[in-house]
Amino acid sequence: MKISKKFLFLFIISFLTSNSLATDKTEITRYTTARVAIDYSGHIGDFLQQLAYKLDIAYYNHQADPLFKISIYQDNNSSLQDLINSINKQMDKQKVIIDLMNDKPTLALVNKNVKSLIAPQFIGDFDFSKNLENNKENSEKNINQLENLETSAIHPQSEDNKKPEENNLNDKEKYIQEQESKMKKFVLLSQDEKLIAKYKRKAPLYTVNNKEIIQLDNIRSTKLNTFLVFEHNINVEDYQIDGNFEDIAKLGNIVAILHRKKSPPKSITITTKNNQKVEIIKTN
Repeated sequence: MKISKKFLFLFIISFLTSNSLATDKTEITRYTTARVAIDYSGHIGDFLQQLAYKLDIAYYNHQADPLFKISIYQDNNSSLQDLINSINKQMDKQKVIIDLMNDKPTLALVNKNVKSLIAPQFIGDFDFSKNLENNKENSEKNINQLENLETSAIHPQSEDNKKPEENNLNDKEKYIQEQESKMKKFVLLSQDEKLIAKYKRKAPLYTVNNKEIIQLDNIRSTKLNTFLVFEHNINVEDYQIDGNFEDIAKLGNIVAILHRKKSPPKSITITTKNNQKVEIIKTN
């Protein structure tokens, strides 16, 4: 069955923003009501990563400063939610939340305006103006083809005689189809709960500094693969992406990295057209 590119993108987005009914807010409450004694002074990012490790949950940073310094003390009569409230009182532009991300409880440091870790879904208005222009162009091409029909029939164009740009276009189309096919395969693997359950390792956690340089919006991982989601205006073909990968797919503003048979990469290096390099580091 052939899957259209639009359907594939919707399929990927549905995976990246999914929030299964099987895991509800009672899971979050179990963590926030747990009691914990804390005596810490230092960077918020380091502290939250240690806290997430102790809780055995994921840590996520989005549009926030992990180097912001905090000072916290509480006894073992205080809960995790008390701790989060105390930390948030020390920060004006960012906050700590615990929420579900990809169906898993996640401790996150986010911008003050972020209400949830689940990205909103959106369908914009349809614009048919470009279609009308394309129809006009196609009509003009059809007229030209009819005018040249007799000549082309007498001198048919062989594969060898095709213009270089036509061959290049075919190569490009084949490459895009290949990337679409791999992306679909990776997403389907991410949905295969029975297969994922066979792997004892944890899903990798990644952190990145200066992600505004590459306009990285989000990182989502399972035990089998990792998805890098960039801002909508980014074409990942403009980036050089290096690492010890089993396989990789690049489509639109999304990069999918497969690590089914190999360990997840310890680092992912992204180089822009301006030769700026940003490294994404595995933290677990």
